[in-house]
Amino acid sequence: MVRLAQFAGAAMAVIAVALLLIKIFSGENAGLSDESIYFMSLFQVFLGGLVIYAGQLKIQGKENGDKIFRASIAATLLFFVMAYRWFYSGV
Repeated sequence: MVRLAQFAGAAMAVIAVALLLIKIFSGENAGLSDESIYFMSLFQVFLGGLVIYAGQLKIQGKENGDKIFRASIAATLLFFVMAYRWFYSGV
């Protein structure tokens, strides 16, 4: 489960960077403002890194690893809900 979450975190970071590069080089913005696209991409990279880091802590058996891992998964789910709302409201 932890390895799967770490893979998902890495995929989140790679996808965010790819979408940011597509935005920069093509100018497409899917109806969203530039600031919100940059914020969402940077936040997604941050969350991907947090999930990877929390997974490492949990694998190493650190004291707070389990709590930080759960919090990072919850933050990622909340991010996806927030992104869904942004995409459908056209912020």
